Amino acid sequence: MNKLLIQFIIVTFTIITLLGVAIAKDENRVTNISVVRLNVEIYNELEKSFNSILKNEFKDKVNIKTVSVKDKVEDVEAALKVTISTLPDIIVTYGTTPAKLACPMLKNKGIPLIYIGVTEPALIGVEDNKNSVCNCTGVKWDVSPKVAFKFFEQVSPKVKKVAVLYNENFPQDTTYIQRIKDIQKGIKYKLTFISFDNNSKDKILKLKRKDFDFVVPWYGFTRLETPLTQVKTLIVDNMDIPVFYGDTLAGEKTGAVVSIGPNLTYAGSQAAIMAKKIIKGQSARDIPTEDPHLVFTVINMTMARKFGLKMPNQILESAHKIITQ
Repeated sequence: MNKLLIQFIIVTFTIITLLGVAIAKDENRVTNISVVRLNVEIYNELEKSFNSILKNEFKDKVNIKTVSVKDKVEDVEAALKVTISTLPDIIVTYGTTPAKLACPMLKNKGIPLIYIGVTEPALIGVEDNKNSVCNCTGVKWDVSPKVAFKFFEQVSPKVKKVAVLYNENFPQDTTYIQRIKDIQKGIKYKLTFISFDNNSKDKILKLKRKDFDFVVPWYGFTRLETPLTQVKTLIVDNMDIPVFYGDTLAGEKTGAVVSIGPNLTYAGSQAAIMAKKIIKGQSARDIPTEDPHLVFTVINMTMARKFGLKMPNQILESAHKIITQ
């Protein structure tokens, strides 16, 4: 009996020791996160937030390596191939092109993917996380149409007619336009959808204030072969119609009266929380894809005065940025 007891104690002690060694190794393990992002200004703030949260939580136990590339398929694909070959613990992508290319490249690789800057997961071939070819989750980029148009309604309560400009050759636009149409019955004012391309300048300039209270250029407008400065000249300086934008960076640069978009700092925080869950053992595909939790609003008072629009106090009080000159 004593012999069996001694053997039991020895075995138990050995197991506890081995577990202690394993735990110690796990605690000292460094998680390698590789970020492949588009070289676009809007992602800078997001990246700071993402990195800061993980560094504060894990200190030197997390290593984040970032590769910034132009939005060209060949450049992004090359960067992803190199990144995947290093076998990081997590891959994070900023932008639609990196996510769309990364998912099939990660098939059967076992490397979890977090994507940010994607309007709709379906655009990158992900109908739902659990049945995706890669182990992924992410933070969507767009503010929901319901939130955006409700905000526009609060800015201009007496509005009756709105023109929505979109690029029919830009998949993100066509997907989002369908989402707007799906909730159109809940919008108090009449929406007119106008498609355009690089040859649509004359069509756009024919829009008049008597026909529409304001215009909403959607994302594809800024993806035309037209710099944002020329977009400003085209739709802001040459049209006597206020512009309300569903993209804060483009809206600010083009002189929109108001614009609304994802709060980039918080979107980075959302992605960092997903990374923390993965580091602690959760599968990416088991983490639901999220919409932006918070939005960012910009009010251009100079443009509002130009068009004789008076901003409601509650809009000014809740605005994240007010441009006065």
